[in-house]
Amino acid sequence: MLFADAQHAIDLCRADAEDARLLGCRPGDPLLRERRVSTDPTGTPIEWSEDRYLPETVAFTVHSSAASGSLARRPAGDA
Repeated sequence: MLFADAQHAIDLCRADAEDARLLGCRPGDPLLRERRVSTDPTGTPIEWSEDRYLPETVAFTVHSSAASGSLARRPAGDA
């Protein structure tokens, strides 16, 4: 399987009962959420993911480069 492109959306959500049980937090606690869709070279989706993290347990690094031609602006909510 060859990954060619991935789109990530990172936002804040609140823990529901299952999140609280799995992550050891309280329902309603803030969580960092990363939603991802990855595609192969033909554009066919090959991965969908929604991951949730306690804020103090993860850091995200984002690298953007004008040289790669991958910068794009989209309206909020198009993630």
